Amino acid sequence: MSGDYVYVLKISVVSFFFISSLIFFESVFLHAKLFSRGNVDINTGVNGIFFAALIPFLIGIYCYVGEYRWKSLTVGTLFIVIWLVIDSQSRTAIISTLLSCLMFILIRTNLRLKKRNWKLWLKVVIVSGFIVSILICIFFIYRINTNSVSGRLLIYKISLKILGDNPLLGVGMGNFRKYYNLYQADYFNGKTFGAENLLARNIYYAFNDVLQFTIEMGLLRFIPLFLFFLFGVWKISHLIKISTNPILLGTASALLCLILCSQFSYPLHILSIQVLSLFFLSNIIFLSWRFGQSSRNNITQSVVMILVAGILFIKITYESILIYRCQIMWEKAALQSLNGNFSIAKKIYATCYDNLKEDPEFLLNYGMELAIDGDYKQSLNILTYAGFKVSDSELSLYTAFCNEHLKKYSEAEINYLRAVNMVPSSFTYKHYLLCFYINHGRTENIISTAKAISEQPIKVQSVDVYQIKKHAMILLNKIKQ
Repeated sequence: MSGDYVYVLKISVVSFFFISSLIFFESVFLHAKLFSRGNVDINTGVNGIFFAALIPFLIGIYCYVGEYRWKSLTVGTLFIVIWLVIDSQSRTAIISTLLSCLMFILIRTNLRLKKRNWKLWLKVVIVSGFIVSILICIFFIYRINTNSVSGRLLIYKISLKILGDNPLLGVGMGNFRKYYNLYQADYFNGKTFGAENLLARNIYYAFNDVLQFTIEMGLLRFIPLFLFFLFGVWKISHLIKISTNPILLGTASALLCLILCSQFSYPLHILSIQVLSLFFLSNIIFLSWRFGQSSRNNITQSVVMILVAGILFIKITYESILIYRCQIMWEKAALQSLNGNFSIAKKIYATCYDNLKEDPEFLLNYGMELAIDGDYKQSLNILTYAGFKVSDSELSLYTAFCNEHLKKYSEAEINYLRAVNMVPSSFTYKHYLLCFYINHGRTENIISTAKAISEQPIKVQSVDVYQIKKHAMILLNKIKQ
C-alpha cells in the first residue's frame, strides 16, 4: 500500500513541474505573438524569476544523486538555468538566487557539522554575515538603477495610501489594478511637475506581493493567512533538521527565492510560477511523508494536502486552456483590425467576449478597436465595463475620446485629465487635452495646458514629442500677439 502511495505522489508532484514549464513557455511565446509581434525577449524580469527558483532546487538534486551521469546532467542543466537568469538581467532574480543559495550552503554545512557542537559566537558570526549580505544586496539593487528604485518607492507610497483607506477589509481580491492608477491620478492632480512625475506610469502590480495581498485582502483576512505561513515555515525548518535531505533543503531554498523575489516584484501573480510553487510545496509534502515519520496521521495529512494542491492545479490548468483557446481567436480579431477588416474583427471579438470578458486587456483592446471603427456608443459600453476591473491611462483616453464624440463634454474632460495625471510624463495625453480645449475655445485652459507642455522636461526624445512642444509654443505666441 505504501508503495502505491509513493508512486501516485511521485507522479502528482512531477506533473506539477512539467505543466508549469509548459505554461511558462506557452505564456511567453503567446504573449510575444499577441502583443509585440514576436519582439519580446524570453528572459525578461519575471521570466528570469521562474528560472531563478530552479537553481537552489537543482543544487539540492546534485547533492542527493550519487551516480556520475545524473550529477553531470544536473550540472549541465544548472549551467543553462544560471545563464538564463543572468541573461534575463533581472536584479531581483539574481540577488534572490544568491541569497537562497547562501541559505542552502549555511544550513547544509550546519547540518553536516552539527555533531561538532558549534560555539555560540560562530553561529552569531554566520547569522550576522547572512544579514550583512542582505543589506549589501539591497544597496547593490539601489546603486544599479536609482530611477527604478525611486519608481518602486513611489508605487509603495501610493499603495500604502490605498491600504490606509481600506485597512480592515481591503479593496477585494484582484482589485489592486482597479484602484492604483486612480489613486496615482489623484496624487499628481494639481501637483507641480517634479522628478516623481517622470517616474509614474501605468501600474497593475504593487511590486511587492505581500503588500498587494494585504491591500486586496485587508488585515482581517491577511493576518491569519500570514500566521499560517509562519507555521508552515516552522514545520519545514523542523523537517529539514530531522531529515537532512538535500532535495528537501533545495526545495525550501527555492521557495525562499520566490518569497524574496515577491518582495520586489510580482511572481506570485504569474500562472507558471503559481504552478511551480505548487510543485515545490507538493515536493515538500511528499518528502515530509517519505523521509519523516510514517504514522497513519502523517500519511493522511500528506495525501490530503497533495489532493488540495492537485485540485488547485487542475483548476488553474483548466482555466488556462479555456483562456488560451479564446486568446487565439483574440489574435485573429486583432490581425483583422490591423488589416482594416473591422466588420470581420467585430464578429470574432463578439465570439470570444463571453470567455474573456473578465480580462481587462481584452476589454480595453476591444473597446479601442470599436472606437477606431467609429462605434463610439458600443465602445463606451465596453470601456466602462473594463473600468470596473482596471484603471489605465489608455482606457481613460479612449473613454474621453468616445464621450467627446457623443457630446458628453464634461465626462470627456474628466477622463482626459485623468489620463494626463495617471502618466504625467506623457506629452501625448497633454496634447489630446490641449486639442480638446482648442475645439471648444477655452482660452484659459489652452494657455495653461500649452504652458505645461512647453515647460515640461523631456523623458524620452522623439520626433512626436518635438512636434507637440513646438505646437504648444506656437499657440502661446499666437495668444500673446
